Amino acid sequence: SVLILATAGRPSARGQDSPATGDQLAALKSEGQEVYARDCSSCHGADGTGDGAGPALDGNTNLGNKDHVLKRILEGSPENGMDPFGKALSDHEIAAAATFVRTAWNNTYGVVTDADEKMARGASSTRP
Repeated sequence: SVLILATAGRPSARGQDSPATGDQLAALKSEGQEVYARDCSSCHGADGTGDGAGPALDGNTNLGNKDHVLKRILEGSPENGMDPFGKALSDHEIAAAATFVRTAWNNTYGVVTDADEKMARGASSTRP
């Protein structure tokens, strides 16, 4: 069976959610939670509330834009103190972390696949 995550009252850009089975979602979330705990929680907070230097991710509507999430993880936000993770993390780790933040806490934005990440990485690496 295919699970498509609903946005539970939140706006979602068309084409932003990728279908995934419950098992795929559970695996990605678990792996993403490990990456998040290791690399992201010190700035975004263990519970996504932005306890550190980074903004809150819980309830952050920017997470509805999958491409924005991937670009931010890949390229960082140097002007705001966020290092790029494109060279430090694999495609799968980035997809898992993006899936985790888009589906954790009160967020219901959907899955990010390895293929989504590879497309974003390709778009990112061709920028001047």
